[in-house]
Amino acid sequence: KQPDAKVPAPPTPKIQVAILLDVSNSMDGLIEQAKAQLWNMASVMGRARCGNDITPNLEIALYEYGRPGNDAKLGFVKQISGFTTDLDELSKSLFNLKTDGGDEYCGHVMYTSLTQLKWDTSATNYKVIFIAGNEDFLQGNVPFTRACAEAKKKGVIVNTIFCGDKLEGIREHWRLGGECGNGSYTNINQDAALE
Repeated sequence: KQPDAKVPAPPTPKIQVAILLDVSNSMDGLIEQAKAQLWNMASVMGRARCGNDITPNLEIALYEYGRPGNDAKLGFVKQISGFTTDLDELSKSLFNLKTDGGDEYCGHVMYTSLTQLKWDTSATNYKVIFIAGNEDFLQGNVPFTRACAEAKKKGVIVNTIFCGDKLEGIREHWRLGGECGNGSYTNINQDAALE
């Protein structure tokens, strides 16, 4: 009689999150709320459980965009961290970001994160971008639709967060980014108190 072959355990599910934060001067007065909101969303994902009560592996990446000191040829986009499971270090990096002038190219930072990061190829893992800012979503020479097409190809959901009035965010095209990326649009109230 043949011994029973051991069935390999299924791989642990994975959640991959890319946080893209506008650090231009227009975010003065808003950046602390944005950082807190983004970190809160990441923390909630870290407590997620799958149907079989398995905790997924959480990997988070961080980009800043809109800083004039970043390379103009790269759309003023800079990767602060690739995908990491070291959430303490990532939290420090996020909360150390400061504002400084600049042009905010949403399409460029989205496309960069989608092509530069090592997104998991499994269709069963949850992959998402949270992009936060407060200038027109259509700025720059990389159209957000190109980034959305890349996101769909990789199974990545795009959620947009406008830092300011909800209707102003709609006028500034932030809802289009969420809709195009199969995600959602929300806003952060400038006057909201930090908890």
